[in-house]
Amino acid sequence: TTTTTTSTTTTTTTSTTTTTTTSSSSSFGIPRKLQLAPTPSPTIAVQALLVDADAELICEPGFACAGGIKTECTAGATFAASAGATTCQDCRECNPGEFISVACTTTSDRVCAPCFPGTFSSAPNSASCATCPAGAFCPASSSGGLSCGSVSLYCPAGSDLPTSVQRGYYSTPLAVSEDERTSEIPCD
Repeated sequence: TTTTTTSTTTTTTTSTTTTTTTSSSSSFGIPRKLQLAPTPSPTIAVQALLVDADAELICEPGFACAGGIKTECTAGATFAASAGATTCQDCRECNPGEFISVACTTTSDRVCAPCFPGTFSSAPNSASCATCPAGAFCPASSSGGLSCGSVSLYCPAGSDLPTSVQRGYYSTPLAVSEDERTSEIPCD
């Protein structure tokens, strides 16, 4: 058994609506009707159909287009900030001592900010900076805690500079190295 389907398309245009009717021999023989959105004039409707299939389109931000191939950039790894890019650029890497203040998207580069005094980051592309550990100090943009220095200094957690031991006090705890003291207490 062979089934033959024929289609005819008729377009009727009024000043406000474009209607396309497609007749086909469906299994029930019922014509189908498609109602399109209102069109301001028949000329615009015809022009919309006359798009050159060979036209080149400008690649939008977030994509790279080269050799007729459109490739989406990878969020968090590559980006294309402007239209017409032929390659996706690598996202900037935040160094130790910095943190990511704005993440890299397919359309914008990563923004890095320095760690605040009293904090540090030891890995590239850190999401945040950690509090400087007790017994060390961390100036701005630190990639790790620095030794507090001597028995006459101490560094509580979150220190950006060592603190001098006051007259009549000594640094503690005594069980740690002299350059890792975290507090002071009065002499007896």
